[in-house]
Amino acid sequence: MTIYKHLPLHFYFIFVLGVLTAYSQTSVLTQHNDLYRTGWNNKETVLNEKNVNKNSFGEIFSRNVDDQIYAQPLVVSNVNISGKGSKNIVIVATVNNTLYAFDADSANVSSPYWQSNLTPSGSRVINNGDMTGACSGNYKDFSGNIGIVGTPVIDSVTNTIYLVARSVTIGPDSTFQQYFHALDLTTGLERPNSPLLITAQVAGTGSDNSGGIITFNSRKQNQRAGLLLLNGIVYITWASHCDWGPYHGWVLGYDKTSLQQKIVYNDTPNGNEGGIWMSGAAPSADDSGNVYLATSNGSVGTYNDPSNLVNRSESALKLTPSGDSLTVKTFFTPKNYKTLEAYDKDFGVAGMLLIPNTNRVLTGSKDGNLYLLDRNNMGGYDSTANHVAQTITLGTNVWILRSSLSYYKGEQKEFVYSWSEKAPLYAFPYDRTADTLDVKNAIISCVQGPQGGNGSFSSVSSNGSVDSTAILWVNQAANGANANQVVRHGVLRAFSATNVTNELWNSEQFPTDDPGNYAKFNCPTVANGKVYLATFSNKLMVYGLRKLTDTCPSVNIALHKPVVASSQVSGLPASAACDSSMCTRWGSNYSDPQWIYVDLGATYDLCEVVIKWETALARDFKIQVSGDAVNWTTIDYITGNVSHDNYLPLQGSGRYVRVYGIASGTSYGYSIWEFQVYGQLHRVPCAIPSNLAVSDIYSNIATLHWDGNGANKFNVQYKTIGDSSWMTLQADTNFINLSGLFCDSVYSFRVQAICDVADTGNYSSATQFSTLACPTTAGEVCPGGSTVITSDLSGSSYKWQVNTGSGFADITDTINYNGINSSNLVLDSVPSKWYGYKYRCLVDSGHCKSVVLKFSNTWTGNVDSSWENPANWSCGKLPDANTDVIINAGKVIVNSSPNVRSLTLGAGVNFILKPNFTFTINH
Repeated sequence: MTIYKHLPLHFYFIFVLGVLTAYSQTSVLTQHNDLYRTGWNNKETVLNEKNVNKNSFGEIFSRNVDDQIYAQPLVVSNVNISGKGSKNIVIVATVNNTLYAFDADSANVSSPYWQSNLTPSGSRVINNGDMTGACSGNYKDFSGNIGIVGTPVIDSVTNTIYLVARSVTIGPDSTFQQYFHALDLTTGLERPNSPLLITAQVAGTGSDNSGGIITFNSRKQNQRAGLLLLNGIVYITWASHCDWGPYHGWVLGYDKTSLQQKIVYNDTPNGNEGGIWMSGAAPSADDSGNVYLATSNGSVGTYNDPSNLVNRSESALKLTPSGDSLTVKTFFTPKNYKTLEAYDKDFGVAGMLLIPNTNRVLTGSKDGNLYLLDRNNMGGYDSTANHVAQTITLGTNVWILRSSLSYYKGEQKEFVYSWSEKAPLYAFPYDRTADTLDVKNAIISCVQGPQGGNGSFSSVSSNGSVDSTAILWVNQAANGANANQVVRHGVLRAFSATNVTNELWNSEQFPTDDPGNYAKFNCPTVANGKVYLATFSNKLMVYGLRKLTDTCPSVNIALHKPVVASSQVSGLPASAACDSSMCTRWGSNYSDPQWIYVDLGATYDLCEVVIKWETALARDFKIQVSGDAVNWTTIDYITGNVSHDNYLPLQGSGRYVRVYGIASGTSYGYSIWEFQVYGQLHRVPCAIPSNLAVSDIYSNIATLHWDGNGANKFNVQYKTIGDSSWMTLQADTNFINLSGLFCDSVYSFRVQAICDVADTGNYSSATQFSTLACPTTAGEVCPGGSTVITSDLSGSSYKWQVNTGSGFADITDTINYNGINSSNLVLDSVPSKWYGYKYRCLVDSGHCKSVVLKFSNTWTGNVDSSWENPANWSCGKLPDANTDVIINAGKVIVNSSPNVRSLTLGAGVNFILKPNFTFTINH
């Protein structure tokens, strides 16, 4: 078992810098993309399910700003910036009343093209301390400044951005002011008549009226929702600061060119409250010019008539411009609005999602109910029943649905997405037949979301309705934290929009992707291959494709492997930690220490461990490895952990991997949704082959052998002694047959083991062998011996034939022949009666020269002069009747009656045939 030190990172990366211009440019000019507030950019041609992953997607740059960002970043394409040309810009507004125009594409252009601070001279930005009566003087909905909060809106035709900035004069007689601004997108300078001090009055008997007139209160009215630009009118809405009254829900409309006030609407002129904030969503609008919004707690109706249109708190409203105001065309108020009012579970917390190509609008209430309404007849008010198209209950806890609603229409299905606090992520299919959400077939993610008073905020990107490109992007507080009145850490997530159980990526997988502090009520902006994310860390984060080198290229090797734990409570087995489901988990007893380990089945070299904790996380814990599940070695030690998602790059080797909990971070025990391990199978050094040997050596062929020592794949190199370069072959066994060798030559060969694609051992020491001598006459051989006949032609196919006296015929005998379909024909144990057989090889469409088989035996006289001594013959045996005898020199004494085919005597040979013997020559 090998132990290494803890590594700080497991990726090395190179950002992709510069401007991408190979695709059409998309703008996001208003909160949540369009007037239906779907949050869907259907013109995203770069990002898709395949490339949004930890290996290719992440932060590519960030931009520092002077304060928190509450407003959603907006992207405008092809803006003509003076001296810079046509640029894509991203607009960022801060609560310090500062507006920035950054380059939307290039990481190299760090300075804004322009920057404007809109706080008037002699004034300062208002802050949470100015709201002295809000939340009983402990106002923490904002943690500091409250300058630009509502998301601006942009007119791309005139290159004008509209927004509201807040300030207070400096001095003893402080005056709170809200200004409506219209700025030139190309310069950041004010348009004519801008800025305009916001004032308004309506007739009414409400709690703060003076002489029957209610006046807009610049201090108490909170401009939280995004702005709406519709038919030349910029609509702005207001709510309150923590119900600090008196206040009302206001809607003011301004001419986009002259900035003259054209619309004044107050939803509770004869009552109080009725704030319009919708968790930061802008009012929606349909194609007929109607405005849709939701109102919060406050007065409902008048004179004991809850259906009266004058006071319309706790309602969904469809408003139609009428003269200098808005008229309620239809509305819906829940039957239990009094209960909602009494227990802070009021309506108006969610935006109004108009579902495309329907007459439906979706909204919700803090009591956990989503309401699908008919836009033409929302249902009004009935104390006994809600006359709505559909009610969907997400949960019963207070502070539900402070979140966004998003929409996507794909190739087969369309979905509406909701991820409220204290509820899971839902993808509801839309049923066109019933004109309702298909709750029964909803896809539910088990990724843990926010549990406190602030939910998740989402957007969708796709290339049209191509499902493989559809991604749901989610901005939320990390670790399920409550971000309602405390600044929390944030996380950006990406899911398959057609299968939200599949999380493609999140910003916690890699340290540099960390967005910092979560910007609540802020939806991600997706455009042109990038995701723009607001933060409360005084910076804009920009994510996109980048080039990465993954030093941990592994699947989850713990998946479905055996798991053992120190304890497990009923219904929360140890096996659930390694089953790939975020819907099941392991839970231990409520005591320290506790542990859980997985048996990988073999020794692995580890590179990362991922732990996804439930609420019961470990504060202090170790990651340990073992080869026997008895003796453990610590390879990582974490203390002070507060994260529910631990991505731990590390190094170490073992078969068993254990999470050893030392101190729980809660009053519970330990509980893990998913325990994932990444690494590669451990490999011992690749062995060197040994015991090299050679067999079946002939003039042109030989068989090489070796011991693989555990390997089963090899590189084999061979060469003649005089050659400087090696010939290389690959073998899947521990032997190889060589052919085409030079006769009468000395060869050297060596072998290398291949243990893996990237793992080879050293070559063995070389071993030598010599091929047999070249035959002096083609086809000559000793009786009963072996020889090789080689084709003098080469080609792609070979077939040897023999002529035994009746013409050539294909060779089928495999006892005396080998290689009948190769360029070399091997003859083994050849009987001398085959003398005169002719051989040829059919090569492709021709044949080689024929070779005549002959048997010869040459006198060597190595021992004595006796014919009858086999040791005196080159073939090691006596000649027979089918053998040509060759005696070149020396003395030969014959003491028998030999029968040979022919006899050739050299000059000076002393050949003696003893008396009473005969010597027969057949030819």
